[in-house]
Amino acid sequence: MDTESKKASMVRRSTTVRFFRWLFRWRTLGGIAFVLFCLLTVGFLILVEENWRGRRAWDKFRAEQEAKGERFDFGSFLPKPAPPEQNFAMTPLLAPLLDYQIRNGDFEWRDSNALARAQSVSISQRGKGSEDVLPQGNWQRGEFCNLSNWQAFYRENTNYPVTESLPEPGRGVLAALKKYEPVLAELRTASERPYSVFPVHYHDGSGLLLQHLSVLKGLSQLAQLHALAGLEAGRSDDALADVKLGFFLAQSIRAEPILISHLVRLAIVQLTLQPVWEGQVRHQWSDVQLQELQKLNASVDLLYDFGQALRGERAFNLETMRQMRAGGPDANQVPKALRSLMPTGWLYQNQVVIARAYEQVLLPVVDPAKRRVYPEQGGTNQILSVLGKRTPYNIFAWMLLPALERSSARFAQGQMGLDLAMVGCALERFRLSHGQLPESLGELVPQFIGKVPNDIMDGQFLRYRKQSDTSYLLYSVGWNQADDGGEIALTKSKPPRLDFTHGDWVWKGASGK
Repeated sequence: MDTESKKASMVRRSTTVRFFRWLFRWRTLGGIAFVLFCLLTVGFLILVEENWRGRRAWDKFRAEQEAKGERFDFGSFLPKPAPPEQNFAMTPLLAPLLDYQIRNGDFEWRDSNALARAQSVSISQRGKGSEDVLPQGNWQRGEFCNLSNWQAFYRENTNYPVTESLPEPGRGVLAALKKYEPVLAELRTASERPYSVFPVHYHDGSGLLLQHLSVLKGLSQLAQLHALAGLEAGRSDDALADVKLGFFLAQSIRAEPILISHLVRLAIVQLTLQPVWEGQVRHQWSDVQLQELQKLNASVDLLYDFGQALRGERAFNLETMRQMRAGGPDANQVPKALRSLMPTGWLYQNQVVIARAYEQVLLPVVDPAKRRVYPEQGGTNQILSVLGKRTPYNIFAWMLLPALERSSARFAQGQMGLDLAMVGCALERFRLSHGQLPESLGELVPQFIGKVPNDIMDGQFLRYRKQSDTSYLLYSVGWNQADDGGEIALTKSKPPRLDFTHGDWVWKGASGK
């Protein structure tokens, strides 16, 4: 090594030595410790202040809303347990669905075989390599259920043995579904019980299992197809019993305070309206049966249920925030390292944003007292205006709220379907009595309907056009609140689906098949 390099090396070593001597002097260490203490103190004070501000904002908002009669405690929305012998949900077919426990992170059912039996009830058990499920008709699009296709399917499917050759599609389908007659009989008997409370494990948070929902929807599909086949076979009394069961299945989860349960209810209602519509259009219901169907439709108030469902869902969202603060089941949604650093005040601030969005944007869309729906109240822009830019104060609100935007449209379309069906029954009763349809809906009052419901979308009279003595067009202006002349709208997807946000919501009355 040359002389210059040695000198440079000695200078570097000397500088390093002096630095470490300075660094480890008591005075220097004391200064560093003081600075760190100050930083930690400032951080702690900021954390305390954030927590205080968040908690204060939530307590203030909650007090103001509770003074108006609102509730936020999820426990107050939970249905009360019912005696098993009086509870529809405890009938042998359904009782095992939610009878489970969590052990070592795994779900264990008390009777897994009984669970499998309930889940196996299906109108379309298919073999290996089978195609998609056959359609069951679509009243919104004016499409009948093709029972001939169902009959051909059952003849080729060994899961539904048919021991006799029946040329009539209705009788053939009924023969295939005979294996489920004990199921339908059990459900009809159980539907006479005064209560229906499924033992949902609400304490499991957002990870709770809802096995009963898919089973109930499957049972409603069975009741629907059984009713359609019954109408075709001339067994309208049996078909009416199936329709009643369908309505009951929809109402059996009405008390559940979570939105997904109500969305399944809406799907069941739409399924159940199919035989109501087909029986009207094909003149298969008697006047007495039509009166019974009118009462069934009037017994369901989805506009009122919308408010109850959203308030329960709001409380469920807030319970999720509480569990995240308290380390409950929903705390696992956030990585542990992040939870340890996140001020609880941020969660309280998110609660304020979530609850305010429900109050200002989501709930005002539906006014059950006025029987009106106001789509302009709860659009995307309104939700975004409440959310604002993404910050720690609203990050969880951003995750939860946008998915709720279309729920109001689903409820509105469901209620409009019930109203259209009720008026459709009155129109068919008028035709049975007079041999032709009325020129206007006003002629139905009061003999065939106490009051013709207004269009909930604009508050005006439902649109009605008599096309012949036995056919008509009845419709609502739909979510876009524009009269499209009774034309529905379809999506551009393949296959196209009904677009509920555009076009009209239609109940078509046509003669014959």
